[in-house]
Amino acid sequence: MRKKEEKIFITDNPLAQSSLKNDVLKAFERCNKLETLVKDFGLPLTREIVSDCLTLRKETKQIPAEGTAKFVGEKSEAERFQKEFVPVEVWANSEHIQAAFDAMLQEVNAQGGRTADIVQRKESLKSGFNKLLEDIYGVFHVNLLTIKTDALLRYFDIESEKIILVSDFDERLKADTATYATTEGAKSACVLHREIAKQLNTLADLMKNVPRNEFAEELDKLFYQSEDGTIQATPIDYDLFT
Repeated sequence: MRKKEEKIFITDNPLAQSSLKNDVLKAFERCNKLETLVKDFGLPLTREIVSDCLTLRKETKQIPAEGTAKFVGEKSEAERFQKEFVPVEVWANSEHIQAAFDAMLQEVNAQGGRTADIVQRKESLKSGFNKLLEDIYGVFHVNLLTIKTDALLRYFDIESEKIILVSDFDERLKADTATYATTEGAKSACVLHREIAKQLNTLADLMKNVPRNEFAEELDKLFYQSEDGTIQATPIDYDLFT
């Protein structure tokens, strides 16, 4: 089993948390319409299908072409050449939606009936499915505005056939936007930095004749850089300050 990565919490980032929350809620606001589209078509509302819907996008794919063509100006049919590829618009990130739809088509086959009727029902379903994908895409692409959905992927759940936010939404946002020390070097620096702060507090307690705020504001006067580049303690009269 892979060992869980240990990290040291450093600080919260309220601005980053607020920005991420805003992105999540903007996408979540559109999910009621998404639910209706998926369920009305007869597809199950699963995490996988909703994730497909949130990341659905259009791509242009080059597919082998049928037939031949000729260069502009060429009159001889002998100069015709085989077409190689043509651009076709396809849907990306639709694996689970497509699988659920394929299952619907299989059900049509299982229902039996005249071949012509089966073909007609399947063609009708395919037409409706193409419209469904367009409508789903349109939920998060309104005119020229694209609503970012990536952030919502981490914070939604399905409950009673409804898309909801996870119960610990705010806690997760806070944890995901906080600053941590994660590398070995960073963790060592963090531990040492905090230990130095603790020792400085001990020193401040001893130097009781110096106001605490003055001690904190003038920490730089307690140290200097020597000729060899190392940091040294500034020589001071400790009897005077303690």
